[in-house]
Amino acid sequence: MGHLIDEGDIAAEQAKMDEGEWRRAYATQFHDRNRIEDLGPISIDDWRRLEDPSSQAEGRLVYGVAVSVDRQRASIGVAADSSSGGLHVELIDSRPGTLWVAQTLMAIIRRNGGAGIAIDPSSPAGSLVAEIETVLRELPEGERPELFKMSTRDHAAAAGALVDRVSPPDGTAPVLRRPPGQPDLDDAVEAARKRAMGDGAWGFARLRSETDISPLEAVTMALGGFLCLAEEEVQTEPFIAWVDV
Repeated sequence: MGHLIDEGDIAAEQAKMDEGEWRRAYATQFHDRNRIEDLGPISIDDWRRLEDPSSQAEGRLVYGVAVSVDRQRASIGVAADSSSGGLHVELIDSRPGTLWVAQTLMAIIRRNGGAGIAIDPSSPAGSLVAEIETVLRELPEGERPELFKMSTRDHAAAAGALVDRVSPPDGTAPVLRRPPGQPDLDDAVEAARKRAMGDGAWGFARLRSETDISPLEAVTMALGGFLCLAEEEVQTEPFIAWVDV
């Protein structure tokens, strides 16, 4: 270090690799491949149990946008209240390329409405932010969804929120529902791996996952945006002080 490789390069690798892989590659510390950091962050069994054919997204809809690392595919997800109770998440669209995303979002919003769009500007989807902002200006101001530009911290919070709702404590009723028949999303959930973000926080590792995880990331962004929207609504509720007279 300091001769053949720069310290900053090693730090960058540590940020995008899980701890076990980084220790093996850069610290010659071999580890048990069955350790928890080598497993996917989402329980596949718990994820399957969330299937609810009767669940529909209703109320205020928040959309999430994600793009694969190689920019060969993009995905749009949605999060909203579920008609069956709790929250509903769903993959709306996932297909090759990125040029279709902004106009498809516009068509979806015109047809179904929308309260927000969540996107991570520092991710591969960041290149779509300007185009999405442009198409949103075509909508009347009162019908224009809020654009949530998710930070790295927001990404970590959204990923944690998703996992918490997929695998709630024993004896707790599921608070997340999803429709069946979404193989792209199911494959992404199974392939997802963690990446450290500092202070114990983590997000989904785009580079380490063996399959395109943009479907999962789109749904995660949507859920994160929906929770931000719900938090904003709570903070803006009027305060009424009752005074005895």
